[in-house]
Amino acid sequence: MNTSILNTADFPIVWFTATAVSPGFAEQWIVEMDKLLAQQKPFVMIVSEPPKEDTSKQDKKALALWFKKNKIVFSGTCTGVVGIIPSPIKRKLMQLQTKAFEKAFGIKLIIIARSNDATRAAHAMLTHAN
Repeated sequence: MNTSILNTADFPIVWFTATAVSPGFAEQWIVEMDKLLAQQKPFVMIVSEPPKEDTSKQDKKALALWFKKNKIVFSGTCTGVVGIIPSPIKRKLMQLQTKAFEKAFGIKLIIIARSNDATRAAHAMLTHAN
């Protein structure tokens, strides 16, 4: 299953490039995530770039409602999220927020600098989940 927002070519590793989306993306993201969760197979999501700060209010609201409704099934299927943030300052700021993210979403979050490390971290998360 190859999708326009969620790249599942390397499943069970799912890539999401947050900066590649445009306003109104949430509806398509939700459709794709629902299909992914319906498979009931564990996966790790790699967010290859930090989300845009100008994400529309409508997208934020749609995603927040979706996560509120689907938190249990999401956390039961997604074994973790790996965020790639090359900037040391931005990476450190995100690392300080990981506990809040983990509590809110019920899954592990790791913030790292490089794609190579992200893939290794994702495989480790999958191994520890089994």
